[in-house]
Amino acid sequence: QALLTDERGRATFSPLAVGRCDVSASSGNGAATAKQYDVVSDASISLTLVAQGALQGTLTPFAPGVVYEVELSDGDGMSIHRQLVSAATFVMRGVPAGTYLATVTAKLQGEVAQDVTISPGQTTAVAFSLVANGTLTGRIVDKDGKPRADVPLWPIRHGSQSIELSNAPPRSDAQGRFTLQRAPGMWLLVEMQPDGMRMLDAGPVQVNAAQVTDVGDIRAVN
Repeated sequence: QALLTDERGRATFSPLAVGRCDVSASSGNGAATAKQYDVVSDASISLTLVAQGALQGTLTPFAPGVVYEVELSDGDGMSIHRQLVSAATFVMRGVPAGTYLATVTAKLQGEVAQDVTISPGQTTAVAFSLVANGTLTGRIVDKDGKPRADVPLWPIRHGSQSIELSNAPPRSDAQGRFTLQRAPGMWLLVEMQPDGMRMLDAGPVQVNAAQVTDVGDIRAVN
């Protein structure tokens, strides 16, 4: 249930099922909030609104089209606030005052984490410096060295036991060439098939930040 308080700041929830519940309150614009957990249904409680703060973050470098996840967690590792952003500058509002670990994660750019302190009624500005992607290029050929066009392929981190596709895998062009961007690290290339994937003989390959790595001609292992 949701109610507005009267001129004295009071509200009555009725009828209410017998049991326990969590009760929260917030000002009209969410600038101040309060919450009390595990309240019995026939209790009378008092909530004190506490001013909230905000986090304004700037992502550098920023990759257009990439969705970044920003998460604030407390000293026990419990998530306090999570937000998906797709712009170089974002604002996370309604954050309780305190010191948190702010983690920014992008699937292709790894993650960066740093401590931030949020003050009541204030906006804390923080710059997050992410690692720039590297570029991986090469050419897919058959056993006779002829280029293979329209081959769906995907890089996976060396040592990873799974593959996660957020969109359709890229394909080689008419000359068998491909260009991929990935976070720095060791990568393996696989050819995507309807019934699974095939390893390509191009790995593990070291991808370096802001650099182009060309693997030359590569073939399917089997």
